[in-house]
Amino acid sequence: MSEPIPITFHSHREPHQVLGLENKTPNGTVGDWGACWDEYFNSGARDKIKPYMVETPSLGVFCQSEPGYYNYLIGKIVSDVDKIPKGMMIMDFPATDYAVFTHEWVATIDEAQAQIGRIVGYAHGTDRVLPEGYEAYNGPPSPLIFIESYNYDFENNRFRFEVWLPISAIS
Repeated sequence: MSEPIPITFHSHREPHQVLGLENKTPNGTVGDWGACWDEYFNSGARDKIKPYMVETPSLGVFCQSEPGYYNYLIGKIVSDVDKIPKGMMIMDFPATDYAVFTHEWVATIDEAQAQIGRIVGYAHGTDRVLPEGYEAYNGPPSPLIFIESYNYDFENNRFRFEVWLPISAIS
């Protein structure tokens, strides 16, 4: 089987909130992301988020937290959260333009997950190509660093992994 074709496109997201589990990590270190996902699945977080979710993809959001730390917030985009479930956090993100790095849709979750390393490597590598007229952006007012989106469409048996990297128009 050949590798799915890589795709890059521009997208815009209006202000939104992500509700999920916080995984605070000291700057300069790498967390155990697999253990973070295990905690997310085993803690019942998905069921706590479900009443508020407005989009189905699960997200791993790398974002700034308190000085000296960054977060890997695992959750979903939500709205109308009246009470933050115990053990969870909600973060607000401003309207943002993104370069989305992904691959063509594949037929299984395993095929999509097999692309994670390749897509992350390309999105953060020196060979990546951003949408014309844009440059990478990582600064105020957004605490966002980048997003991993697990865009799994179970109803239509279409799956893909995406990296959403903030961009801004070149002035």
